[in-house]
Amino acid sequence: MFDTVALVRSTDGAAHLAKEAAALKFVMDAFSHLKVIGHTAEAATLLQVAGVVADASVIALATGGSAEAYIDTAKQGCIWDREPTVRSVF
Repeated sequence: MFDTVALVRSTDGAAHLAKEAAALKFVMDAFSHLKVIGHTAEAATLLQVAGVVADASVIALATGGSAEAYIDTAKQGCIWDREPTVRSVF
């Protein structure tokens, strides 16, 4: 069980994973299960292909305190504000 995911990949690594169904499903599941997602700029392609629409808990990991923001957000647990955007009513 986990409450957060950090996608730390090279550009080539992210491009490779963006072609792997299991990797895409993992990212999609993390997003739809309301997890905090941290990512490097190089991993942004993977998020795009997985259909992740960035919100305040999809955090770009770069210099300047972003790791602290990621950790602080992760401490909140599931991101319940995202739930209406990933659930549909028939």
